[in-house]
Parts: sequence; structure tokens; C-alpha cells
Amino acid sequence: MPAITNKGHSGSINDLTSSAMTTAQKKADDATEALGGGMRSLAGTLREKAPMGGTMGQMASTAATTLDRTGRYLQEEGLSGMTDDVMHMVRKHPLPALAIALGAGFFLAQLCSSGRR
Repeated sequence: MPAITNKGHSGSINDLTSSAMTTAQKKADDATEALGGGMRSLAGTLREKAPMGGTMGQMASTAATTLDRTGRYLQEEGLSGMTDDVMHMVRKHPLPALAIALGAGFFLAQLCSSGRR
């Protein structure tokens, strides 16, 4: 009895998987770029509408600058660039990265368990 193989279909399955991954990555990068554009637009609106002086003006200016920088980063780097940057930071500083991961995990566990009570 001949063995049943999937050789004829494995190429097409791999192609479909690769195509789906490429499409998902493109959509994620597009969404990240759109988010960056929205942040930069919000920064411009904040600069226009905020008071020019005083503590509130200074706080608004700082927030607008931060929004603009973050928006530019998101537009230029996209999701794949952010992933590369995070991986680089984890490799460069593994212990702080582990501490942050543990803290985030603890926070999420507390958040999830508080909803069950």
C-alpha cells in the first residue's frame, strides 16, 4: 500500500501561510503608521489650542513634543522597527527587561483576578 503524502500541497500551504503573514504584517505596519499620524495631528492641535505661557502652557508644550516625537517614531519605524528596538534593548539590558516583564505579568494577573471576585 503506498504511503499518503502531502508533498503536492505543502508548497501551496506554505505559500498561503507566508502570504497571510505578509498581509498581516503590512496591515499592522499601516495601522502603526496611521496611529503615528494621528498622534502627530493631535500634537499640532494641542500646540494650537493650548495656552502660550504659564504652567499649563509648558505642560501642553511638553505633551505636544512627546506626542510628535512618538508619532514620528511610529511612522518611521513601524511595528517591525519597534520589535527590533525592543529585542535590542532586551539583549542589551536583560535583567531590567526581566523585571519589567515580571511586573507586567503580576499587574495583569492582579487585573484578571480582580474581575473574578
